[in-house]
Parts: sequence; C-alpha cells; structure tokens
Amino acid sequence: YRHLRGVVRRELDRRDSVRRADWSLDHENVAHQEFGDERAACFVGRDDLLDEIEIYLRGNQTTPLVFIGPGGCGKTALLARAAQRAIAEQPPATVRHVITRYIGATSISSDWRQLLEDLCRQIYRVCRLDDQLQRRLAEVAEDDTSAAGSDQRLKVRSQYRIEGDAPALQLKLNFFLQQVPPAEQLVIVLDALDQF
Repeated sequence: YRHLRGVVRRELDRRDSVRRADWSLDHENVAHQEFGDERAACFVGRDDLLDEIEIYLRGNQTTPLVFIGPGGCGKTALLARAAQRAIAEQPPATVRHVITRYIGATSISSDWRQLLEDLCRQIYRVCRLDDQLQRRLAEVAEDDTSAAGSDQRLKVRSQYRIEGDAPALQLKLNFFLQQVPPAEQLVIVLDALDQF
C-alpha cells in the first residue's frame, strides 16, 4: 500500500508540475505578445525591410536572419511588426509557428537559462513533440521488451526532457529545432540578445 501511495503521489506531483509549466508558458506567451503589440503599434514605414523579412521567410534558409543597429533605431518595433505579419500571412501548404521573445520584457526572458528552457518548452508544445516522443517510445517497445529495451526507452525520454544548465539547454534547443516537421515552419523572433 505504501509503495502504491508513493507512486500515485509522485505521478500527481509530476502532473502538477506540468500544469504549472503550461500556465507559466501561457503567461509568458501573452506577456511577449502584448509587449510586441505595444511596440508594433508605433511602427511606421520601412516596408522594404518588412518585405525582405517576408522574402526570407518564404525561402528555405537555415541560417538566422539578424538585424543589428544602434539602440533606439526601431529594431524592436520592426521585429514586432514582422512577427505580426508572419502570423497573419501563413504560406500555403505550410504550418507556420511564430515564437516571440523580447529580452527583458519578463523576468524569465531576462535570464539566459530560463529563456532557453522557455524556448524549448514552446517548441515542444507548438511542434507537438510529445506526439513524436510517444511514437518513438512505441517503436522502441515494439522492437524490444527486454531490459535493453527499457534502457532504450529511458534514453529516448531523456532526449525530450527539458532540464539542465544553459549549455545542456542549448543542446536541447538545437535537438528540438532538428525535430520540426518538414511541412512546418518555425519562426523565432528574439530581440535584444546583446543584453546577454
């Protein structure tokens, strides 16, 4: 009975932890959306740069698009408007996910490690990597029910677990970016990375 009670308690604690993480992610998304909307509201002109961003997004580039300029020149407002357009103008036959994070807009985005964890959680959610994890676990279970199979399942789970220090989370972010389905486009807008 005590063993079962401990198992149930751990599972309930895990579910509470997942709910808190989901709430935190929702809160973070809203905060950055509002921050971006405020900046985009005062944006005027610069259609040439917005068009360049849209051309970049329609292409198959795998390198980041970076905007550099002195403080106060309008980079944040430009990126906020570009994010709005990227959301509004979905390309045909592609699902576009847009994640915006404005460094310093929230306490989470002010800390490099927390920002990395937040980005990993958001990518995990929008790209439905939990579905991918469940498929991989099912494949492992079909292939091997021995102790080696159990070790393999633990290895697969650890690939998708979001935890660790900043370098570990950087590796996890890179892994998650590689898992984005081919028919989906992931647009990540990060503003003020020079703050780190």
